[in-house]
Amino acid sequence: MDAILERIIQELRGQGKRQKDLTDFLGLTHNIFGNWKSGRNTSYKKYLHAISDFLGVSVEYLRGETDEKEKAPSPSVDGENAKYNELMSL
Repeated sequence: MDAILERIIQELRGQGKRQKDLTDFLGLTHNIFGNWKSGRNTSYKKYLHAISDFLGVSVEYLRGETDEKEKAPSPSVDGENAKYNELMSL
């Protein structure tokens, strides 16, 4: 089992969520998680953004690139950017 999947499992346990909850959220069959754990399938890598949303952690955390779990805040649009975006949409 690779480090990404270990972090996913660790977060599921820590948050009291089940593997079934995650696969349901992703719209996948329940047995896919067993395939991930056995190494027969690594499709979870293409779902990292959705998994990070489900768990409320950053993709970078799941990849092991950081130990900071929190997702970076989305950039906000200030007044000037909003005005520019409004003009560009005309």
